[in-house]
Amino acid sequence: KTKFVFICMYRGTFHIIAGTTCSGKDALIRGTLQLPNTAPGVLYTTRKPRNEDESQGIVFVDEREFEKKRCRGELHFPYTRNCVQYGLGLDEIATKCDSGKDVLLGSTNIPRIPDIVREMVRREIRTYSTLVFSDRKSLLARLKSRRLLPKDGQARLRQINEDIRYLLSMEFNPEIFNYFIYNGDDRPLEDSIHDFAMIVRNGRGEASDEEVAY
Repeated sequence: KTKFVFICMYRGTFHIIAGTTCSGKDALIRGTLQLPNTAPGVLYTTRKPRNEDESQGIVFVDEREFEKKRCRGELHFPYTRNCVQYGLGLDEIATKCDSGKDVLLGSTNIPRIPDIVREMVRREIRTYSTLVFSDRKSLLARLKSRRLLPKDGQARLRQINEDIRYLLSMEFNPEIFNYFIYNGDDRPLEDSIHDFAMIVRNGRGEASDEEVAY
């Protein structure tokens, strides 16, 4: 007798978590990467590392290499923020999803989130967007703890204010973000990580909507 074996290949999901500078995106991603079958996204940047390595999905390059990748079409949605360049490696992210990984990526490029989501959906990858936000007091305290040069600190403070104004103008539009997580200093970080982990599990079908924070 002939036996047929059917193998169902799981294609991973893509989660983009957006927020202002100092909102805690990286901390939530680091904590959630403890889940099995997860992987960091791919973000190229010309900024200097902050106690980070490329295992967190941030690839540090100089301006010359960044420009080469941009010209070759290897960077998607490139943008400049506080004199630093950023660009997404969506082809590499799609490859990780195809291998069965749930990919997690943080971004401060809030206005382009809808475009990024549409591009990944066009590639037939299930995509979820989450906005993480904090109160102003928490943002200022975290910014101060980075011990930046005065001019750099002022530039980031202006950017935070611009981001907040933009988010308020959007009225936390549910058509752009699937989920929202509050991550102020008055809330344990572990609770915020738990919320994001539940969102990722919900994308896999492992958690019900009722269990997930909106």
